[in-house]
Amino acid sequence: MDTLKLGHYEFSSRFILGSGKFSLELIKSAINEANTQIITLALRRANTGSLENILDYIPKNITLLPNTSGARNATEALRIARLAREICQSELIKNRSHTR
Repeated sequence: MDTLKLGHYEFSSRFILGSGKFSLELIKSAINEANTQIITLALRRANTGSLENILDYIPKNITLLPNTSGARNATEALRIARLAREICQSELIKNRSHTR
C-alpha cells in the first residue's frame, strides 16, 4: 500500500482513529487493535487541569491530530487550533467548524 504523506510526516497506515467514541480506559486497546498511527481528538478531551487527560492514555509513538470541534466560525476555529498546537504539541490540525 502507498504511504500517507501529510507535510513532512509519512505513515504506513492510512487508517485514522477517532477518539470521540472511546472511554479513556479503552483508548490504548482501540489504538492497538486498529493498528493505527494517527488519532484525532477534540481539544476539550485534552484536559490540563484536575480531570483525567486523554493524552495520558495515548502512546507517545502515535501522531495526534487535534480537531477544532465546537468552533462556530473561523475565528473560533483558529483560536482552538492555536491552543491545540500548544497543548498537543502537534503541527497537524483537523479543521472541523460548525457554521450556520
